Amino acid sequence: MEVTAPEIPALDGSAAPLVALINGAGIRDIREDEQPRLSVPFEIVDGQQYIRVAAGSGLWSYTYDRGERWPGRQTFSCTLPAAYAPQVAPARTFAARAEAKQALERGLGQGLDYHTALIIGPKGYDNAPRFSDEPARHKLLDLIGDMYLAGIPVEFLDVTAYRTGHTVSVREAQRLHSLVEESSQMR
Repeated sequence: MEVTAPEIPALDGSAAPLVALINGAGIRDIREDEQPRLSVPFEIVDGQQYIRVAAGSGLWSYTYDRGERWPGRQTFSCTLPAAYAPQVAPARTFAARAEAKQALERGLGQGLDYHTALIIGPKGYDNAPRFSDEPARHKLLDLIGDMYLAGIPVEFLDVTAYRTGHTVSVREAQRLHSLVEESSQMR
């Protein structure tokens, strides 16, 4: 897939349409013995945010935490890749009501609206969620995409994250990639 715009089109606000296109094109398994491997667990902590990564069997978990603001804390856990298409990919991007208005005024989030983005109000969702814990699922979707940059298939990692965003998870993916490269050079 090639994107020639500054960002991926919003589509329905989730990764589900892209997953359908990829599945339609076909997926080929790579031999397990050709897969890059992580030999030691590690974590990155940045203030209250953290990501823990270990070799594993695809257990991923994300905790989204807004503190005292609604919806408070949500955790979503699943086993990848099996759960990705039905339980993670459909989770839409989201924003707090005030942040959504500011983003649109700054020209961000082109193509997103009250149908394609989940809007979080002070006491509940402004529009119907696809999942009661949709923000946690979408943050996991973001994390999976960022960590995929490391080059290790999701089914070979166990990942737990708390309150992270793209900056921390991309940094973790770069670190993971470096560790795998170092490990492969030692063989």
